[in-house]
Amino acid sequence: MGKKLLYYCCGWISVLVFSNQFYFLLSSSSPEIMESLVFEPFSWFVAVLFFVIGVLSISRLIFYTFFPNSKRVEKLIYGFTFLVMIILYRVAALAIVGVAVIYAIMEGIDYSKRIQRYKRREY
Repeated sequence: MGKKLLYYCCGWISVLVFSNQFYFLLSSSSPEIMESLVFEPFSWFVAVLFFVIGVLSISRLIFYTFFPNSKRVEKLIYGFTFLVMIILYRVAALAIVGVAVIYAIMEGIDYSKRIQRYKRREY
């Protein structure tokens, strides 16, 4: 539970940091965006870094949550909090959670293939 909570907190903070820069991008004109890229490149780097951290942590949380041995209450709580995250941060959270779901599905497929490969070696 501790590892899942750490992934959850990391994902929530990442969505918060990324959404601030993302909404600046939506509300600015192209000269303002170019100006911020030239004079504030570190803020863009931090936004992209937190986007990647958010995607990886939320995808790992989704992957761990949907194991068969996970509790139903835990799945409902994380699902509800993802819904709240999407309602609060709208497009930015939807982008991060959408990419994280796709990455978690790919990771689950890879995990099942790895398990099948290990089972074939045992026989």
